[in-house]
Amino acid sequence: MKEISTGKQVFEGLEFDPGTPDCYVRLAKRCLDTNPKKRPTAKSVNFQVGFWSEEILSSDDDNEIKRQFLEIDNTLQVIDTIENWYPMSNPINSFYVSE
Repeated sequence: MKEISTGKQVFEGLEFDPGTPDCYVRLAKRCLDTNPKKRPTAKSVNFQVGFWSEEILSSDDDNEIKRQFLEIDNTLQVIDTIENWYPMSNPINSFYVSE
C-alpha cells in the first residue's frame, strides 16, 4: 500500500544493519530487484538458505559464511541482553499513560 500511495518501494533507501552477512545482503537485494524476472524463485531461495544452514552446522571453523552468521548472532544476543537489563532504554518498549 505504501508503494501505491507514494510510488516508492517499502524498503527504498534503507540499508542493512552493520554485520549482516554479505551473502544474505546479496540475496535480499536480488529478492528486491525492481524487475520481477530477475528475482530468485522460492525454490532457489530455499536452496540457498539450506546451503547456509549446512555451512553454519559444519565442523569447518575457517568457513567465512559460518563466521559471518555466528558473528551477527553473537551481536544480536548481546543487544537482546542489554534490552532485557534496561527495557525502558528501548523506545519501542516505552509507552505513555495519560491521567
